[in-house]
Amino acid sequence: MDFKLQGEPDLTPIWITIYYDFLIQNITGKTYERSMVNRGCPFGFVFHCLLVDYPDIQRLYPPGILAFTLNGLAPEFKTPLQDGDEICLMVEKDNNPN
Repeated sequence: MDFKLQGEPDLTPIWITIYYDFLIQNITGKTYERSMVNRGCPFGFVFHCLLVDYPDIQRLYPPGILAFTLNGLAPEFKTPLQDGDEICLMVEKDNNPN
């Protein structure tokens, strides 16, 4: 039985920057952070990791309140990341529960 992958994954490391608005900064304690991922890593994977690392984000700002952009545009979860990409997490001001 052949278990070889169909096409080799690109394990080239890339750097992305994740920016947080003021409300999210209260949770992360950071205005931004740089993160290394593999080229082509899907945006959804990084987003999921942020929610795991900072569970209060999802607790305080459930879907519909939390917004995000990738290089200034609304990404799909499957959007592949490239070196230098910038992700921004923010709370929609109209839906802010505080």
